[in-house]
Amino acid sequence: MKRSAFPELEEVQAIKRQEKHIENAAPATLMRPVSPPTIARKASKPSPRLSAVEAGELTVDDHFGLFSSKLLEASRTVLPGTSRISHGAWCELYQRNLNPQGRHFVIHQHDHPVAGTHYDLRLQCNGTSSISFAIMYGLPGDPNSRRLSRNATETRVHNLWNHLIETASHSTGSMLIWDTGEYSILPYRESEQAQKSSSDESDDSEPINPQHGLSESQKLHDAFQQGRIRIRLHGTRLPHNYTVSLRLSKDDYRSEQPGPPRWRRRRRLSPGPARRETKQTSSSESESDASASSSAPFAVVKKDQLTSFRRTASPPLRDHHTTAGHISPSDHSSTSKKRPTKPAFLHTNHPSKPNSVNKVSNITGAHSGNVNENKDEDEDELETTRLTNTYPGGATNTISSIHQRRWFLTLDRHNSGFVSQLNQATGLKRWVRRWRADDDTRDGFERFHVLGRDVERSVVTGRLAREILSDEGVDGFVPRVGWRGVVE
Repeated sequence: MKRSAFPELEEVQAIKRQEKHIENAAPATLMRPVSPPTIARKASKPSPRLSAVEAGELTVDDHFGLFSSKLLEASRTVLPGTSRISHGAWCELYQRNLNPQGRHFVIHQHDHPVAGTHYDLRLQCNGTSSISFAIMYGLPGDPNSRRLSRNATETRVHNLWNHLIETASHSTGSMLIWDTGEYSILPYRESEQAQKSSSDESDDSEPINPQHGLSESQKLHDAFQQGRIRIRLHGTRLPHNYTVSLRLSKDDYRSEQPGPPRWRRRRRLSPGPARRETKQTSSSESESDASASSSAPFAVVKKDQLTSFRRTASPPLRDHHTTAGHISPSDHSSTSKKRPTKPAFLHTNHPSKPNSVNKVSNITGAHSGNVNENKDEDEDELETTRLTNTYPGGATNTISSIHQRRWFLTLDRHNSGFVSQLNQATGLKRWVRRWRADDDTRDGFERFHVLGRDVERSVVTGRLAREILSDEGVDGFVPRVGWRGVVE
């Protein structure tokens, strides 16, 4: 072969061709026999915790979709002898009441770590909200019980989507749906108001013809203003025609919300002379301390630790220093000592016409520039909740509900299908199921008792309270002991 006269030039050209080939070649990492790493997919967002949504820590757009899917996943097998509503029927029940004329109700079993086991009766009062009553021992189920009545404490106005809640957490305990359905309002006789005895233990009477042209929520509004409600609950667990009466306590005829809670610092008691000096206080100081400590002993808790006070579902802990009829010192001088003969909260507006209790302006205090802005917003939200008696999230107090008023709830034996029968031998009166001669059947129902968290199951999922705690990942929850159902 003929050699080139310029070998150095050929060598330079060969190097350039090799460099150009390297530039156009694929990266060395792709020339390996091992496949390139897979493209990392975006991790899906975890499903929101139901307890966080219930407590107002998370905001969701579709409460119904979230809670219905979660409860469907948590449903247990239907056990013999237990009351259950199918998931489809439960969803349809809720959706058909999503309107201003809705009459949905729910009874929650709430096992709170501090307040203990109680039952919350919630009644829809408009298209987005429901009034709520906390009942210590649940609804009465024995017409001949020696403890037929219950205290029903009025709590916050809840969002209607709270009727779907079934969840648990360490700070709030477990909550399950004990019963749910629709309600009907039965009126009282006009003359019954004047003929009513002073006893709070009996509330049986026949209803007059129902009010025509009014929705059940409007009837509830009118009865609520009178402080006397006769309500029939068409539920899943409760028997047919189950009817109860609610009557406002004579001591709670008030139209203003209770004042803000009074927070006190823990005082350390030191031995010796320093401790004796604390006894030498002025008369004004001793009087103020006596008035502040006249109620039951209390546990000192920091304000920002009261998680139940920030919740959007269950009622906050009752302040031990302010009774249901508390009047702030600034209002005491202008308040009459005489008890009003008629309720001071009578109104004529209906749920479609919100009253002034909801017309609360934005609360802005004179805060220092160094105070945290989020803390100011939280305090404003708590104050708005106190003044309107509503939880945030869409609830409106169109029914003029007042926080912590005490009502008396009792089984309406006559309207539930019972008649009184005198035992000639003993001279005692008993209530028995009414016999219907036209179709040879009996009204009324077999007695039942509410037995608490270890026995009662959800009518939606079939779960016990401890199973809800387990499903929500709540370990080591310590419930309050001492609760005992009414079986006498």
